[in-house]
Amino acid sequence: SDLARLPLEDGLRSVRELLREHAVDGDALEVGCGTGLLRGCLGDRAWTGVDVDGPALLLAERRCRAGDRVIAADAAQLPFADGSFPLVITHGLLHHLDAGSASSALSEMARVCSGRLLVLDLVRDEAPLHRRALYAADAGRHIRYAGELQSLCAPVMRVERELFFRSGLNRKLLLVGAPR
Repeated sequence: SDLARLPLEDGLRSVRELLREHAVDGDALEVGCGTGLLRGCLGDRAWTGVDVDGPALLLAERRCRAGDRVIAADAAQLPFADGSFPLVITHGLLHHLDAGSASSALSEMARVCSGRLLVLDLVRDEAPLHRRALYAADAGRHIRYAGELQSLCAPVMRVERELFFRSGLNRKLLLVGAPR
């Protein structure tokens, strides 16, 4: 139903606006791209989506435009040369990874980034019961408090801006910066 899609569409509108404001020119790498839903928020730039979920990548391929590509790869072992992408984005990946795996993935993202790094993820708050149920349904076992997410990112990126916002019923944090 349209009501069931409303929080997702509102969330994508928020993400699209944030990306438009903070993205740099050039090709984009999205790490943990899933079904490629974020592809539509990135305009005409070339996009490379990386994920380990094969069935999700098949859906992501349908969203590809000319010049885009989808690659099955682990976020902790990205198959790209240092500084390959002026824009590296991860959206909703880190809350699925334990701290060690998240640190490894962030290190790889910083390694392949030559410009701007955007880290966008759910953050835990003192959530009412309905939000806690959404956290559980998302299957992300590692939804962190904002300070924990910031601490994970600190060793690999110089954060220039932090933005909290709501996407549907979820609280998210966008960290914008450059690799160290």
